[in-house]
Amino acid sequence: LFESMIHRRICIISEGANSDGFVINGKNGLVYDGTDEGLLLSLNEALSIRGTKVSKEIVENAYQFVTQRFDMTTMVNNYEELFSRICEKNKSRY
Repeated sequence: LFESMIHRRICIISEGANSDGFVINGKNGLVYDGTDEGLLLSLNEALSIRGTKVSKEIVENAYQFVTQRFDMTTMVNNYEELFSRICEKNKSRY
């Protein structure tokens, strides 16, 4: 998913696979209900908006989402914070 976003491709994801809510339908990707029919509708939508302003906005929103939230510095800082909280929580056990 994120690899597609960073390569500026429209992402299509099912509601079940989008449990974290990273993709907002029509804003930074397309979300469908998990059915074959829903997937077909989303694929047709992606094809119909291909090369349009709407498509470019979706792709750019997805790219910005990934680069702002998942760049190396942010990820390292998040892991350091998580490890610090775990250490603090477990300090009394040792």
